Amino acid sequence: MDLSWEAFRFAPGASPSRLLHGVGLLDLVTDVLVGDGRTVEALVRTDPVHVVTMIRSRNAPRATCTCGSSFPEHPCIHALAAWIRELQLRGGIGNARIARWEQLLASRHQLDVVWDRFAECWLGAARSGDPDEEAELMWAVDSLEGEIRVARALVGKATGDELSKYLLRLVNRRGIDGESRLSLPGIVDADQLMNVLCQPLDRADPAANASAVLAIAGSLRRTAAGTAEEMRYEWTLHLACSTIGGLVAAGHADPLHVAETILRAELAAPETSYPWIAIIFDRLSSGAAPVAGEMQRLLDDSESGSRTGTKTAPRRRLRTEIAAARGEIEDLLRELAEWPDAPYGEFACRFSALPAQRSPMPILEGARSAGRLRWAPGWPCHGLASGRGRIIHHIHEEFLEHPFRGDIAIGDLVTALADDGREDEALVALRTHARRHPEASHRYEFLRIWETAQLGPGAAGEADALFEHGDENLARTLGVLSRIPENYFSTDFSTAGRGMAAALLTAVLLEDIPPEGNLRQLQAPVWAESFFSSYPDAVDDLEHLAALPEQDLAEMLEGAVLDRDLALRAQRIARHVVSGDAGLVSASDARAAGPDAVIVNIQSSGHAGELTGALTSLFLTGLSPVAETILRPWIDQATGGACSSEESLIRRAHDAEPRGADSLAYVLGLTLAGHGEAAPPRRS
Repeated sequence: MDLSWEAFRFAPGASPSRLLHGVGLLDLVTDVLVGDGRTVEALVRTDPVHVVTMIRSRNAPRATCTCGSSFPEHPCIHALAAWIRELQLRGGIGNARIARWEQLLASRHQLDVVWDRFAECWLGAARSGDPDEEAELMWAVDSLEGEIRVARALVGKATGDELSKYLLRLVNRRGIDGESRLSLPGIVDADQLMNVLCQPLDRADPAANASAVLAIAGSLRRTAAGTAEEMRYEWTLHLACSTIGGLVAAGHADPLHVAETILRAELAAPETSYPWIAIIFDRLSSGAAPVAGEMQRLLDDSESGSRTGTKTAPRRRLRTEIAAARGEIEDLLRELAEWPDAPYGEFACRFSALPAQRSPMPILEGARSAGRLRWAPGWPCHGLASGRGRIIHHIHEEFLEHPFRGDIAIGDLVTALADDGREDEALVALRTHARRHPEASHRYEFLRIWETAQLGPGAAGEADALFEHGDENLARTLGVLSRIPENYFSTDFSTAGRGMAAALLTAVLLEDIPPEGNLRQLQAPVWAESFFSSYPDAVDDLEHLAALPEQDLAEMLEGAVLDRDLALRAQRIARHVVSGDAGLVSASDARAAGPDAVIVNIQSSGHAGELTGALTSLFLTGLSPVAETILRPWIDQATGGACSSEESLIRRAHDAEPRGADSLAYVLGLTLAGHGEAAPPRRS
């Protein structure tokens, strides 16, 4: 048992010397009584005698004492002694182990004394005004951990300004000054420092941390380039900004100083498509508005006489984010209107993400004024609703190129107007947009918006009058596709195309993972990727998959399909296929044999149906005449059986309203969704 860890859980703030006091009273603890399994009482026979009551819990035990000085995270020495005795009895810990721990505590106490002396030496040098002496003492502590311990030792000895000065010197020595980019060791040091400085070192003067944390934030922002490699320290920047925001909101940091550092860093940082300033303001939280106000004044002063700098996208993003953080809607709308590629959809999503924030209606109306409305294939599955509830961090990481970040879906505007009691205005907006974009393919989206917004009767007649007469088969197919949720088209199936076994396992998991309600789960590629990371040689080798130990296979896949026998279905199919005469072992074998052979051999196993074979063929050979047959139930119902080429229709549908990487995404979406205007294919 790790006694030091257990001590930290019980008394997080207890110093080694305090724990030693507790160990010193251990022989005075008697009558340890266990009550209901969670409650423990003990007598500590000091003068006077004290009764300690402890309550065990999953996180950490809590204790009270008749001395009145024991608190949840700061137990008294009587409680410490009683807790050590109870731990000893419960864990069968011998006296020799306690004696060795006592020696460890004594050694740690001696180290604390050393750090105290270093702190006193530095304080004397700082007060003498001799910078060389200060530097000598800083260099004498040759590790970051040691410098942090000196900082802790300064608490209670130094004033807040002196502690702030020491912390700033500490981070500067690590190359973190808020004005320059960080090296890799500097990034590592910044992470370790923020783990300490995210909480005030001196609770009596939280402002002492501010300058050091701000230097960390400034240097990290200057280093950020938005690439996957350089975003590894993103969490540290988030933590630094959250800490600074809390200090500003509590009056412990100067908003002007914060604004100056962040603005200089933002303007000096490399250009990136990842909008760091949006994340920074989001993390500043309640401190964002005062910082943004100061930043606005600084930016206006720097641009007075010349506004050429405002024409770049990063500068427009900066000014727009400042307006949003200040909460000035008119300024925000003006900045968006002046930005040619303004992400109206992103800001509308952000304004609707949390109940406490403003309505997105001004953003929606601003987009209408700017002509930034669009038909949205699949609305409302991937309009504003697809981003609602996501925090800004996820919006930018997961939806950086998503169409909803730019223009506003007309359906979002119409339903928002209707929900606001402005049905007539909603109807006008919908009709106007339809007149401007009367392509027949949008007829079904028009009807869906009308129905969702509850605009009354007459929708079909309006659609007949407004929309051009085009290919009805295409229009009906787009109507079917529009009812399929966006994630059916955006799921990445690249793993399945890497090999025969990968395609088969992904297909089987797509069928066997239990659905959520009436929606199929799409976690199969993730499970398959995880599986083949353990068995990389099996990706394109059906014989390898067939030969794997059943117990290992079942243990890895049972969590996905929730049935041990079902977890082995892909292996049973693989064994049947490799035992046949077709020679289907790899993806190249499958492509050479053709989709017919793939489907026939998989179905003949007795453990698979038409869907299993068709999905495997789709992953390996793409859209083919045989694989098209799986589309027939939907296409026939959508077109009344009037379509002679499913492949051509699907390709034209994707050309008209592209969703997903290519037309294969539509095939998979129709195949997997199994809902909407048609029934799923029959399983053999």
